[in-house]
Amino acid sequence: MLTDRHCREFKEKGYTILLDALDKQQVELLHNEADELANYLMSEQVDLVKDLGCVLEPWTCGYIDTPKTKEYKVNKQEYAKIRDSIYPSDHATVSSLLFGTYAIWASQLLNSKYIYLLNEQYIVKPPLSSSYSQFAWHRDSDYYHDTSIKNQVTIACWTALDDVNRLNGTVIVEDDHKGIYASILFSADLGQDKITSTFS
Repeated sequence: MLTDRHCREFKEKGYTILLDALDKQQVELLHNEADELANYLMSEQVDLVKDLGCVLEPWTCGYIDTPKTKEYKVNKQEYAKIRDSIYPSDHATVSSLLFGTYAIWASQLLNSKYIYLLNEQYIVKPPLSSSYSQFAWHRDSDYYHDTSIKNQVTIACWTALDDVNRLNGTVIVEDDHKGIYASILFSADLGQDKITSTFS
């Protein structure tokens, strides 16, 4: 799926776009899990926009109990066991997407066999909330508490779980790709402001 053209574009511009990168079952799995987390939080009287800024983090949102040990942070099987308990599936699992599909793409784009999962989250924007749920273009490293890793090259992988367009909150890449709405956007944290992006 990832071609030499994607890797070249990523190296030159700091991003690349993969259209229709996940199959329908994979997108449904992620969508269903995001719905499960959002519905849980709303049942707990959490306002997704005001309380969380539309950011739902599976490990810290309260849906799963905090693990008794930190083993899940260094043991892939332990991580997968806990992580996949949020939305069990007979087909693909979220951990197989994270450690398989996404990790393979990241490995190719970074040209490295050593890939680490830094963070994962859902951005859930309720209907008619665009006036107060917009995100400015940013680099994730600006928010790292550990300053020793601020200069590490990272990849942010955006996956649209609903159809997107200019009016409902897509990532907009302004550059050579004017008007292309990405179903997946990889963006390197290169410390460069090559891409300007707005969310509507």
